[in-house]
Amino acid sequence: SGGRTPKFLIANVDGLLSPRGEELVLRTGRALGCSTEIVPLTTPTWDVHYTNQWNATVFARLLLLDRLPGRFLWLDSDTLMLNGWQQITERSEELFATSDVIACAVRDRDATLARMAKAGNNEAFVASHGAYVNAGVFVGDPQRWQAEGMHNRWMDVVTTQTRRGFEYFDQDVLNLILAGRIGILPQAYNHIVAEPAMG
Repeated sequence: SGGRTPKFLIANVDGLLSPRGEELVLRTGRALGCSTEIVPLTTPTWDVHYTNQWNATVFARLLLLDRLPGRFLWLDSDTLMLNGWQQITERSEELFATSDVIACAVRDRDATLARMAKAGNNEAFVASHGAYVNAGVFVGDPQRWQAEGMHNRWMDVVTTQTRRGFEYFDQDVLNLILAGRIGILPQAYNHIVAEPAMG
C-alpha cells in the first residue's frame, strides 16, 4: 500500500522446494522485476497424518507468523489477483486500528459454513461464532501474534487436531486460537470463481 513495491516471500517448508526450484523462483522474480526472497521454514516433528493433497507446507502461514518481523499478505497459490487486489492491505490496515485484531481474512463461503454448522463437531467453527474465515487470502500481524504467545498455543492445537474435528489444518488452527481476534474483510476479496460474482 502507499505506492510501495511489494516484496514476495516464498516459504520453503522442510526443504520441500529443491535448490533447483529455489533458483527458478528467484530467476522468475528477477525476470518480472520483483523483489523475491526464499524463507526457509522448519516444522516441528509431529505425528500429523495429512489427507488428500496436504503436506507440511500447509503450516507455512503459522510458521511465518512465528518468524516474520512485520505484517504480511498471504495468497494461496490458486488465487487469481484481479485489478485492485492491493486494496486488501489498505482495508486490513483499517481493521488493525483495533488493537485486539491479530489477522484479517474473508468469512468462508456460505456452503462451507452451512455444512460445518450441520456437522457441529469442528471446534474451530464453533469457537468462531459465525465468523469462521477462509485463510486463502490472509493478512497477519506477527508482532501481535508473537506478543500473545501464539507460537506455543498453535503447536499444542496441531497435536490435538484429530479430536477437535478439524478438516483444514492451519485454517482451523487459526480460526480456533484467533476466535474474536480476526478482522473480517469484504467477501469480494476471496471467493470461488465458479460461484456468482460478489461485487
